[in-house]
Amino acid sequence: MFRKLVEADFNKTAQESCFEYAGGYLTRTARLLTLRGTIAGYPYRSDFSNPTAVGDDILALNIEDKTIPIVLLIDSPGGEVFSGFNLYDIIRSSEAPIITVGQTVASMAIPVFLAGSKRYALPHSRFMLHLPRVTYIGQTLDAEELRIHGNLLQDIKESLVECYIERGVTAGLKEGASKSQIRKKILIDIDRDVWFTAKDAQAYGLVEEILHRQNILQIAGSV
Repeated sequence: MFRKLVEADFNKTAQESCFEYAGGYLTRTARLLTLRGTIAGYPYRSDFSNPTAVGDDILALNIEDKTIPIVLLIDSPGGEVFSGFNLYDIIRSSEAPIITVGQTVASMAIPVFLAGSKRYALPHSRFMLHLPRVTYIGQTLDAEELRIHGNLLQDIKESLVECYIERGVTAGLKEGASKSQIRKKILIDIDRDVWFTAKDAQAYGLVEEILHRQNILQIAGSV
């Protein structure tokens, strides 16, 4: 969450009342949005860093000017699959280039991160992949309902793996590996939670470049 200045007498010491909070930093020449916390849309989250709000901002910024890049800073443990895929589709359809910068990126936040036209990590970023999961609280399911949910989980798993491959994830295999080889390796790896450092994520094909001294907003201006 950012703070932006509001009208005040700045000849005096700036007080907390001189600022209001904003979910992104948006000017005519620089655009920085944040996706933070659990991926869950309205009504579960109503702040400016939820996936629904981020998607709405991306659409609005495309209407205003498609030529100015958008930097999306992601710090999320994952969350609800359908909200994540909705944001993935919006990012992929954006004509304005969207640069994703990952901090802690896990579970359903991975496809959102991969949707970026360029993908960066910070030196101490962490990334985590695993199989899709479901939690039932206070629900009683019969055999047919369990079968339906099982089929849905299988379909989601296939969609996630296809997303990884489509966005250039190599699973650490050498150049020239076939799609089926990459798919097989990913399925083996995600059978349990698998964590990557920034360097490991780069070798796996998740990350294109690790940022060191570069400024995130300077990256936006370089596209």
